[in-house]
Amino acid sequence: MDAKADVPTLINNDPSLGHPIDHTGMNRHLLKRLLQATAVSLLLANGIMLLRGLSAGRDIGLSAVYLLLLLAAFVLLKANRLKWLAHGFTAVFWLSITLYLLLLGIGGVPNPSAYTIAILTALLLLRGRTTFIYAMVSLIASILLMIGNQTGELPLVTMPNNPTIAMQHFPQAFLTYSLIAIAFFNLRYILATLHFNEQALQQIQATLGQRTTDLSVSNAQLRQEIHEREQAEARLEQQRAFLRQIIDTIPNFVFVKDSNGRYLITNKALADAYKTTPPCWKGSPWANSTTTSKKWPGLKKATIKYWPPKKRYSGQNCFLPTSTATNIGCKL
Repeated sequence: MDAKADVPTLINNDPSLGHPIDHTGMNRHLLKRLLQATAVSLLLANGIMLLRGLSAGRDIGLSAVYLLLLLAAFVLLKANRLKWLAHGFTAVFWLSITLYLLLLGIGGVPNPSAYTIAILTALLLLRGRTTFIYAMVSLIASILLMIGNQTGELPLVTMPNNPTIAMQHFPQAFLTYSLIAIAFFNLRYILATLHFNEQALQQIQATLGQRTTDLSVSNAQLRQEIHEREQAEARLEQQRAFLRQIIDTIPNFVFVKDSNGRYLITNKALADAYKTTPPCWKGSPWANSTTTSKKWPGLKKATIKYWPPKKRYSGQNCFLPTSTATNIGCKL
């Protein structure tokens, strides 16, 4: 089987995050594999002991206890109580190793090195501080077991030894098969996780590359728009300068006012007539109200004359600037 097929729910489907690792799906799948491996090991150990005629009454009782624990574990898995299940599985696994070594000794297989698999399981399922606790407790237990073995205090139970039989009793067979199966699925899981981490990293790199390309294209478009706008402003300024040149070359008075009667544009001929410059006229009033003469004392009253005469405007009062430039607030 392919290692990457062993963890089908490692990554989620959020492309904006580059398919990050889904730890909940990882734990659930690994727990399911470990429970299945333990159940198969229990069945295999019982079958081998029955075929060899080495099964005893206490083995049936021990098998019943583990069977009930496995049933409870599958119930927790179905209920999605993954945290409880992870702690329970790791604790039972560690206690099984410890009780076996305590009762049957450390001279054969399994031996204290089995704690390595328990620590690895805790690392994958629980992580963090809990793994450190299991590592320290396992180290202390190994030291105490070796001291007890050297002093002759261990093992607590003496089993008959037959050198022609590899697995001499049920606890040894069950724990050995479980250790092999759990170690296999732990390592398989680590390889699958590394594979998906590599895939996620490649996806992130591809996403960053695409976004960098998109950003470069956007920057190029923005620079082009800025360049076009600058060109348009330059053309507009040229048109304004050309229009101003045309207006200033006209010998007659040319001006533009807003709705409030204030000058917006005047030509050079009008400004020269009053010894000013065209910019000085911008904003200057010319209205048909007596309040204007009070606000702008430099304006004198005059009468608009149109040709041909228009009844609507002819004879309307207005205010014109006097001959000095300072009267309209402009200094030459």
